[in-house]
Amino acid sequence: ADFTTIQMLGWRSWLVLLVLLPFLFFGKFRQALLAADLKAHMIHAVFSVTAMACFYYALRSLPIVTVTSINFTTPTIAMILAALLYKEQVSRQGWLALLLGFAGAVIILKPDVGGVSFDMVVVLIGSFLAACTNLAVRRMPARSSNFAVIFYLTFSGTLFFGLPSLADFRLPAGDQWICVLVLGAVALGVHSLIIVAYRLA
Repeated sequence: ADFTTIQMLGWRSWLVLLVLLPFLFFGKFRQALLAADLKAHMIHAVFSVTAMACFYYALRSLPIVTVTSINFTTPTIAMILAALLYKEQVSRQGWLALLLGFAGAVIILKPDVGGVSFDMVVVLIGSFLAACTNLAVRRMPARSSNFAVIFYLTFSGTLFFGLPSLADFRLPAGDQWICVLVLGAVALGVHSLIIVAYRLA
């Protein structure tokens, strides 16, 4: 639909924020935001919004299968960082999975004399930032509820992408609305589930 990266991320952020705002009518959720660790949320948000920008940028030019395949390096990077920074033990099967994942990424990237394309490098950077995002969630203080994590992430996305997108604002046309609404719904679901998973497992 010729939406720019900022426009796509802007719509994504505004839609999720509209879903979350009604929860603030309830004192429980307002209190969750007030009790949260803002520094931890800021670190998490910076990693997350920059990772999103990388993936959305690359999806405009690279095949989805290429972006997805390179993105499979995110768990591998997260595992290495968790072992180095958090001293988590990695089993032999884990290291084997790491090597296989790296080999798969190399096959997809197909490095040659001409080198790897700029957009592929952007995806790799996004994968590293996504791994950092997940580790930031893992170290999120207990007083920051899951609602606070998703709300502050969405609010940050609205500041970084939603407000700039207003400079070149345009409404989706016809069936484009379906894609935009599904994008918002899936984004909310994905981030909510990842946040819960990394805080529990």
